[in-house]
Amino acid sequence: MNTTIKSPVGYIKISTRRSLTPDEIQDRNLMTQSSWYDHSYSVFEIRGTMDLGRIHSALHKTYWKPSCGKFGGGLSIGQVSKFDDNHVLVEFIYHIGD
Repeated sequence: MNTTIKSPVGYIKISTRRSLTPDEIQDRNLMTQSSWYDHSYSVFEIRGTMDLGRIHSALHKTYWKPSCGKFGGGLSIGQVSKFDDNHVLVEFIYHIGD
């Protein structure tokens, strides 16, 4: 018997990452810098079910990189939102540190 099992969560195609241009960031009124953080935004293709909470958790596990420098800092995932039916918009936050 042949059966196909689909992932109930879906997956992100990391190879499709595309950073938003400065004009796209301005058009969406997104923040690029605050007192302790630098913000950048990328769009990823999603295959399967778009579960934003699980996507956020998976991206955080993949990209969280604490800095070992004197003042701390690191890279983390901010907001993950639907960009269109097949893509998510991901906010990357670089924590400058103390």
